[in-house]
Amino acid sequence: MFIGPGVVLAIATSWASHAAFPRRWSWRHGLRGAVVGAVGFPPIVAAFFAWSGTFGSETMVTLLVFSAWLAVLSGLMMALVHLAMTRRGDMRVLQ
Repeated sequence: MFIGPGVVLAIATSWASHAAFPRRWSWRHGLRGAVVGAVGFPPIVAAFFAWSGTFGSETMVTLLVFSAWLAVLSGLMMALVHLAMTRRGDMRVLQ
């Protein structure tokens, strides 16, 4: 049940992590992210539901929405780190 959302979030995070250099992103990166999301996301979500279920259903839905945004924002943060670590000469080649 959670494999589909895991795949979607992992592809979105992979895409967002390449936001600074969009030409470097390929569907091979998306496939790698999809595999990681399909394997790693369901156990993490099960633990998340067990933990957040103790706070009540309203809080659990709020935490789900925030965690989805956190996944995409973490990809954007990786893109900023990647951009900061790239040498100036390498950036001219990409543009």
